[in-house]
Amino acid sequence: MSGRSLSTIYKSVLTFCTVFVGLIFTVMGFWELLGVVCLCTAMVLAGVPERVHGAVNRGES
Repeated sequence: MSGRSLSTIYKSVLTFCTVFVGLIFTVMGFWELLGVVCLCTAMVLAGVPERVHGAVNRGES
């Protein structure tokens, strides 16, 4: 094997590893983002009944 073909193989392997690790981080980042969105949505929805109840009480008095 010549030095040129080793360099080509090295670059190919390095590119593959970089893309693979990037995809793993992207998927993990997506699930973390989805988890944060669900958590924020749940907190907002949990606060909605209190706000609605407070608005109804103010309207009745």
